[in-house]
Amino acid sequence: VADYPLTFRAQPAGVPRQLRWSFGDGISVTNQNPVQHAFGSTGSFAVVCRASNQWGTVAATTLVSVLSRAAATRYVATNGNDAANGLTWDTAKATIPAALAITPPCGWVLVSNGVYATGSAGSSRFSITNPATVLGVNGPEATIILGATNPLRCAYVCDGARLEGLTLANGNTASYGAGGGILFDSSRGSASNCIIALNIAQFWGGGVFNGSLYNCTLAGNASGFGGGSAFSKLYSCTLTGNQAMEGGGVYCGTLTSCLLSNNAANVPFIGSSSFSMGGGAAQSVLFGCDLVDNWTTNLTIYGGGVGGGASESTLYNCILRGNRAIEGGGVARSSFLHNCLLRGNQAQMGGGVHSVDLVNCTVVSNTASSWGGGAYYSSLKNSICYDNTAPNSSNHSSCGITNSCTTPLPSGTGNITNLPLFIDLGAANFHLQAASPCIQAGWNAFVQNETDLDGLARIQGGRVDMGAYEFAEAVAPALILAGNLYFGNVPIGLTRQQVMAIRNSGTAPLNVTGLLCPIGFSGSWTGQLAGGQSKVITISFSPALAQNYTGYVAVAANGITTGHTFIC
Repeated sequence: VADYPLTFRAQPAGVPRQLRWSFGDGISVTNQNPVQHAFGSTGSFAVVCRASNQWGTVAATTLVSVLSRAAATRYVATNGNDAANGLTWDTAKATIPAALAITPPCGWVLVSNGVYATGSAGSSRFSITNPATVLGVNGPEATIILGATNPLRCAYVCDGARLEGLTLANGNTASYGAGGGILFDSSRGSASNCIIALNIAQFWGGGVFNGSLYNCTLAGNASGFGGGSAFSKLYSCTLTGNQAMEGGGVYCGTLTSCLLSNNAANVPFIGSSSFSMGGGAAQSVLFGCDLVDNWTTNLTIYGGGVGGGASESTLYNCILRGNRAIEGGGVARSSFLHNCLLRGNQAQMGGGVHSVDLVNCTVVSNTASSWGGGAYYSSLKNSICYDNTAPNSSNHSSCGITNSCTTPLPSGTGNITNLPLFIDLGAANFHLQAASPCIQAGWNAFVQNETDLDGLARIQGGRVDMGAYEFAEAVAPALILAGNLYFGNVPIGLTRQQVMAIRNSGTAPLNVTGLLCPIGFSGSWTGQLAGGQSKVITISFSPALAQNYTGYVAVAANGITTGHTFIC
């Protein structure tokens, strides 16, 4: 399809000194393998790859046929007919499988409003077997794909294919199956702005297995491992109310800026040796995520009820609040935490953490019913562990502690018992007052990342502070914009969404008074950002004319207007 990037790869038998690609449209590239190229016009193009070394030159040619976006688009509507050609709304297909069967590689299937509960392709309601896009034209609330209990998952998505603006619900898999809602062939398949809900997988990924998800909601899914997702990459997603034996929200995932709430590790899917670990996440890596009110149950089997928020995971700059478990209300079991805040978590042993390594973390107001209200059998470096409660060892029990603030005084070096002097403990503001003894009291060699929980420089004044927040003198607010505002090709009459982040890199408040979007684009937000805080904004693009759109979205704050470039 025109303007759609294709990937070409050469597999020479020897070792070429030079590799030259000619795409038949006047453009050539040297010594790139693989290489991406988008054809700007329709037609047939001979793509030639020449490999050369001291022994000579060999060449291989492949013919590429490029269609216009209109020629590569198929249509589906609930009042359609699978006997129709699917080339317009008036001749729309009735089922997505029928439309996909006639969709060229890199093409689009546009799906109108309605509930789609008929048609199938193998063990899925529909299967995308070439890098095409299936898009709900009016968003996930209006376009609903239903699986079935017989079993039938909602969608199979191959390498490079995309889903957008769909709800995928009530899917199911066979025994030891994966991906009740969506089964991705690889992480290069993706879904954006989708709702994946009430799906079941008997083994991995109740909602999703594999794939990359952007701005999606995963709710009420269940499986053995990863109730919401397993082996997936998630960006700015919400996972809520999912359940699994291990990893109620996610299992073996990589998450960035996600919210995990009210997920549970409590489902004995596989045999009688079930255990429950990681109410929110298990065996995952999380960056800048919030884990709130997740939980595990005690199934009366050794190893049960471990890690209400997360287990066997690595977390950077995350907040864990209100999670609960038998062991490690916040986090447990061979996990690593950097610049994290744990507050209000509950457990029998280790209200905050159990068997965890913490660096520059703040562990406060957690509760254990037995031992270690803050931390149990863990390692704390450059951390604050204070104001936790338990009948025995309210703050720490059986821990190795270095350069940290806690009481009673542990045996390690550089520890202090002074009050940490939070700005406002009652209001849950755990930044440090200027007189805090935790300032400049940590050990730099323990630091592994450059920013604190607010996104500010981790070391200021030459020596790192204790806790999740680095103390900084008041710095004028600074507006930073980030995010992917590349919209690609969007058919006239449709809408595509991307997100951008507004961040205050100073410490004084930043007052955002509005967003200014050019014609065809929309987005809005006003409010105040404290120092280090960010706000993710959705920008929508609805083209009215067939033309190129370039420019910027402007954000007005504190009397200054800053632009963030978009291109489509």
